[in-house]
Amino acid sequence: MLKLLLFIFLLVSGFCTNSIRDTSYLPFEPLSVDESVKKSKKDNKPILLYFHANWCGICHTMNQTVWPDQDLQSMLKAFRVLDMYEGLNGVYEQRVKYRINAFPSIVFLSPEGTKITKFGGMLPAENLIKITNAILDKYPPKGPRPKIRTAKEKLPLDWSDQSFEKIAKQAEQQDRPFILFHAPKSNPLSSKLRAFVDNNMSFRRLLKFFILKDLSSDHVIRDKFVQKHSLGDKPVLILMGNKDVEFGLLHYNGDNSNYSTQMKLMMRTISQTFNDRLLLRITQRAKLEAIKQNQYPKFIPKYLIYEYRQFENVDAVLIFSEKHGLTWLTEGDLLEGNRILDIRHHSKQLLMQVDKTNVAVTSAGLDKAVSVEAVIPMSSISLISR
Repeated sequence: MLKLLLFIFLLVSGFCTNSIRDTSYLPFEPLSVDESVKKSKKDNKPILLYFHANWCGICHTMNQTVWPDQDLQSMLKAFRVLDMYEGLNGVYEQRVKYRINAFPSIVFLSPEGTKITKFGGMLPAENLIKITNAILDKYPPKGPRPKIRTAKEKLPLDWSDQSFEKIAKQAEQQDRPFILFHAPKSNPLSSKLRAFVDNNMSFRRLLKFFILKDLSSDHVIRDKFVQKHSLGDKPVLILMGNKDVEFGLLHYNGDNSNYSTQMKLMMRTISQTFNDRLLLRITQRAKLEAIKQNQYPKFIPKYLIYEYRQFENVDAVLIFSEKHGLTWLTEGDLLEGNRILDIRHHSKQLLMQVDKTNVAVTSAGLDKAVSVEAVIPMSSISLISR
């Protein structure tokens, strides 16, 4: 029975994405544009027109990967959002008026109904947050301004105050690498590096998979590594596999873009090193849980690097976490950790319930090829439900 359900699941994955409107994250108001303008003149809410269609694959991708972003959801509360779904009454006239030739498209209107700006195609959540934030600068809401989380709030890092020996032991137990952070206050570049680590989401995602220790809190270890590598007051990240193995040093010279590139290259080496060990742990854990529970298990290893890659030039890292199981983290936060609700495993397929309405299908082959194959509406399959 399970094999039959799995076959059905994989079969519909290529078709169901286009059969159900996946716009649950959009707070549409059932109003015409004229009705919205009348209301917006009273409450000073700018208006967002979202043009999309059922046959538009990019629209479905945006609905699943962009609109669910928590910060974007906060921003949308200050807007009047209208559904310009292809085929609804009045939508064609609005398409002609605003010269909509591509799907998806977004048009922003002032509270008085005049066009502020228009965008066509896929927009990352971070871009939309900046755009909506700028519009609210000109048209501030009457109520509280939507709060946008800082990078530190959105993606906290695993900083540790423990001794070097305890961190090395923890890293070994969890099969994780760790980083020694050396940024002396005497060097002006150190403050720039700290700001980069605090505020750059892409770089924080790369650091998320490490235990981090600031050497300024441990003078003994600091002096040992400063002397070993002749560091002086040079800002540097020392990437460690365990207490005796170093993956390398990343010296910081103030060029953030180049520093990210170096880190990504280092991540590929590190993820490959951890890959085989992790696959073995996954297999062993799955077998033990299957025997113990007599069912297909959730996975509960610690936070681990699995693979780094890019999807259409967007950074993505696949991880395992004790709380959320297998998780892709991308620029659009497609599978942001706090939205992984459940995981099921069968053969080489991992099925993830990514929110209350959607399921992600991934392949997890023993040949190390892992990818997200589809994100489909949960209503199309009952396999995830217990």
